[in-house]
Amino acid sequence: MKFVKQVVEIVDENCTGCYRCERACPTNAITMVGPRKSALAVVEESACIACFRCVDSCDDDGITIAELNEPRRVGTSTKTVDPVALNALCDAAGLDPNQMACLCTSTKVKELAAAALNGASTFEELALATGAASGC
Repeated sequence: MKFVKQVVEIVDENCTGCYRCERACPTNAITMVGPRKSALAVVEESACIACFRCVDSCDDDGITIAELNEPRRVGTSTKTVDPVALNALCDAAGLDPNQMACLCTSTKVKELAAAALNGASTFEELALATGAASGC
């Protein structure tokens, strides 16, 4: 679980439509809108997990960081799934449920397994459901 306290905002006048930020975003929170040569990045704030990969990828100072008025919790409770199914999934993956899957966010394997059992099936969905990969 993670508390997201910041999100990114696009500086439209600096956005060159290069698509680097869109490709860097682990949750698909950034999409390019408009014709290919004049597209601008748009951020879906609720999907931003504050990893800031997009900021690192932007050479044009087209992305800034903004504070949220209220932190947003990102995480999946392991209590929402059947413990037998959770342990079986971890066993099938050959991972200890209490092992850290993402050291940067302290996300344990069991939280990722719970998110998967709740329907997350892609890296993007797992990141959105748990906050994993947001501080790496």
